[in-house]
This record gives sequence, C-alpha cells and structure tokens, in this order.
Amino acid sequence: MAHVLFVGGGDPSKLSAYRTCIRKGYRITVIDQGESHNTRLANEVLFFNPRDLTEQNVEKIWRAVKKTNDDHKIQAIIPLSEFTVELSAELNERLQLKGLRYCVSKYARNKFIMRQQFKKFGLFTPNFKMVATEEEAIYEAEDIGYPCILKPIDYAGSAGVSRCTNPEEIKRAFQLAKAFRRDSPVIIESYISGKEISIEAVLSEGEICFFSITEKFKLEGDSFIEMGHISPYTLPLDKVELIKKTTEMAVRAIGLRDGATHTEIIFDDEKVFVVEIGARLGGDYIPDLVELAHGVNLYELWIESIVEKLDAISYFIPEKYAAIQFVFCDKGKVLSISEIESISKVSGVSIIDANNYFQIGQLVPVFNSNFDRGPFMMIQSKSREKLINQMNVIKDEFKIQV
Repeated sequence: MAHVLFVGGGDPSKLSAYRTCIRKGYRITVIDQGESHNTRLANEVLFFNPRDLTEQNVEKIWRAVKKTNDDHKIQAIIPLSEFTVELSAELNERLQLKGLRYCVSKYARNKFIMRQQFKKFGLFTPNFKMVATEEEAIYEAEDIGYPCILKPIDYAGSAGVSRCTNPEEIKRAFQLAKAFRRDSPVIIESYISGKEISIEAVLSEGEICFFSITEKFKLEGDSFIEMGHISPYTLPLDKVELIKKTTEMAVRAIGLRDGATHTEIIFDDEKVFVVEIGARLGGDYIPDLVELAHGVNLYELWIESIVEKLDAISYFIPEKYAAIQFVFCDKGKVLSISEIESISKVSGVSIIDANNYFQIGQLVPVFNSNFDRGPFMMIQSKSREKLINQMNVIKDEFKIQV
C-alpha cells in the first residue's frame, strides 16, 4: 500500500485528492496546523504550520516526518498549496524521493528568478523588473511602459495584483503588493493582452505524460479575480501543439522532472507568453473539472509519476465539458441567499457540485483576491455553448442579498 504525505491540509477544493487516495487504498499522512474536513480523512495528522519555514519549525516537522516514515515508508510527497511547495521539496530531498527538488521549488515560488529562467530558455514572457520602493517602481514603469502590472514576488490567488496606468496608481499598487509580503520586493511587469488559459500537466522522467488546457474567466474591468473556468479549452491542433511545447520548455526552465505543474499562459495570434508556473496542480477545483471532462484523475497521475514511470496519454478532445462558476455580491451583511437546488430545478442547470460558503448574517468583505470568493457551482455539459449558457443562468439567478 502506497503511503502519501500531503503537505498542507488543503482547502475544500482539494477534497478530491483525499478521495483519490482512499479509493486507491493509499495511506494518508497530512502536515497541517489544525483539523478540517480534509484532515479528518487522513490516517495520521502531524500538527505543524507547513507555511512556517523557520529552521526551528522545519526541523521539528522533519523529526515527525522521519518517525512516520520509519513506521510506514512514504512513497510520495504532495504539496496541496502554493505556500507548501518549498517545505515539500525540502522533505522530499531528505527522504530521497522522486519529485520536487529544493532548487525547483525556489524557481517555482519566486516570480523574479522564474522569469529569469524563462528568458534563459528563450520563452516569451512579460518584461519584468524587481523593485524595492515606490520610486523604483515608478522609474521602471517608464521603461516597461503603461499599462503595467505590480504583484508580490511570491504570493498566489491574484492577491495583491494591480494593473496601473499612471504613477499615482503605481504608488497604491505597490503598497497593496507589500501588504501581502512586507519584507519582500515587488515585481513590476508589462501588461500582455490576449486570451488567458492555464495548463495542467503531469510529468514522468522529464516528459509530459498528460496535459489539459483550461479556459479562464475574470471579473470585468481591471480585476484579476477569476470568476470561472471551463475544461477543456478547445483550439486548433497546431495551436495545441505550440502550447504544449511552450509548457515543456517552461517545465525544463524550472527543472522539474517528475510531478505536476500548473502553468499560466496568455496567447494571441502570434505569440504564446508564459506568465508563471507552479510546481503543483491548480486550485479552483480545476483537477475536478479535468476529470469530469477528460475522465483523467490528475491526483492519481501525480502520485503515480513519483512512485513509478508513467506512459504518455495522447492529447484528445473529450466528449464533455465541465465548468465552475463563482458567484459574487457587494460588500455587506448577508441577508438572504438563493437555494442552490432551486437553480437546478427551475433552469435545468446540470449541477455536479456546489458550496455556499456564505451564511446568513455573515459580513462579506470587498473581493480583493481569489481567496475572498464565496459560493460556486460546478456544472457539466456536452457542448461549450450550453455550458456557457448555464454559467450565465447561474450568474443571473443565484442571488446573494446584502
């Protein structure tokens, strides 16, 4: 029986990782600082903060992991969060397992050195600079050009990301980015227009065994908050091949050979730009969407890519489409929420999964990042057009009154 170590208990969107292990009969150990619905499904929980990378905390975690490994040999270490990639890599190297290496985790977590690697490998990526002060940001913006983007150097979930068109906006954006990483520099980069997609890929011994393309939808205006995804995003095969080759180069740029990646890409008629890459699968239930559309379980492949060598799965256009639609509202106190079941009964929307998150009386903040979002519905259809119609029905019919 394989023994899998999850680093970080994962938010509700990672529940399928646990269900996959349970279905396969794997033993589950989790490192997390508290109990949750996910961690209660594990065989063992090591109660530590996996985001605390101080030497003292890492050594305490290592001693606990080593004891667990002595009792039940660990075969695979899986980070269930962007913020636990570095610890996962550290433990992986100490146990001498396939998968993440510490140098890979540094490339994948630090957007500046990640971009340096992309340039080194000849990939198209936004022009970028690392800045430590507002004055530096304003100075570099003159070279990069407006509009430009400011973001924290090592955060996630679109938190602290701003689009700027003038120096005054840069001042506000710089302070917002610093609010998430007070002791770290900020990245300023050129704004790239085009279609945004994400690529989920699983690698074995340096080769992509499976990849899928997910379409991304954002809130209107200058927001970077993602309001929904559709899997797959179908493109002409020549464009698919170009995106796959670009992803392969991005993976080589950070040095990952075994495991999973989530790559953010923007493309137009002429170029494919790599924005960033993560050494883990995407959030927002994207692995669930891929399984609904392709019939491929990414968590299962991820674990198997570390435990054994995988054969490649040829790219194919699935017969089904799957989407997730998040629902938004104004800031305020929740007075009423539509019943999810009523949307399905009245409109015929084929709801696969849903979660309200918000409760009556709850104070809803301003939506500043993906971490602030609330209710969602996951749906499935045989056509993209019907799926988009269903997503629009959800936006129109599901109401949160504040």
